Amino acid sequence: MAYTAMDFAHDIQLAMAQHEPRQQRIATLAAVQRALCSAELLEPYAQELQTHLEFHLLRTPEAAIKVFSMRPDHPLGPPHDHGGLWGCYATYSGELLMDFYTTIDPDGEQVVEKRHLRLPKGTWCFVEPEDIHRVWVREPTYVLTIYNGDLNSLIRRIYDLTNKRLIRDVSRWEERLRATGGTGYQL
Repeated sequence: MAYTAMDFAHDIQLAMAQHEPRQQRIATLAAVQRALCSAELLEPYAQELQTHLEFHLLRTPEAAIKVFSMRPDHPLGPPHDHGGLWGCYATYSGELLMDFYTTIDPDGEQVVEKRHLRLPKGTWCFVEPEDIHRVWVREPTYVLTIYNGDLNSLIRRIYDLTNKRLIRDVSRWEERLRATGGTGYQL
C-alpha cells in the first residue's frame, strides 16, 4: 500500500506527540524517510505544485508540514531563522541548496555566510532553532519541510543583506497568500 501525504501528516502528528525532543526527531526522520520513498506522495497535489510556492499538508500548534515548489526563477529569499523551532528539510525531487549564516556584530544585525549545503533528491537535514539560513535551487525542486510547531505564527529574525539590518517579523501566512494571489510566501 502506498504511503500518502495524509499518512505522512498523521505520522508527523504522532512524532510531535512524543514528550522527549530526541524522540520527536527520531520519529520525524522515520516519517520523512517513508515520504521520500513514496513516488505517489504528492500526486494529489499536482495543481498546488504548479501554482503555489508553498502550501501546508499539516498546520497545528504542535507541528507543521509545508511543501515548497521551488523554481530557479523565484526570487532568492533573505537569510532567516525559524522563530525558536527546529525544522527538517527533505528534498523530494530536484536539489535543494542551503546557505547558513552567522552574526558578525555585537547587536546581531549583520550576517555572513559560514557554510553551504547541497541536498540532492532523497536527502534531508535538520535545521536548529538558532540556525540562520536561506534556501534556493538551480532546477525545479520539491521540498518537504517539517517544523515542531506553527512557523507562521511566530516572530522570526529575517536579515536584510542589502541594508545590513535585522527585521523581526510575525509571519502572516494568510495575508501573504492574498497579496501574492495564492502563490505563497515571497520576500
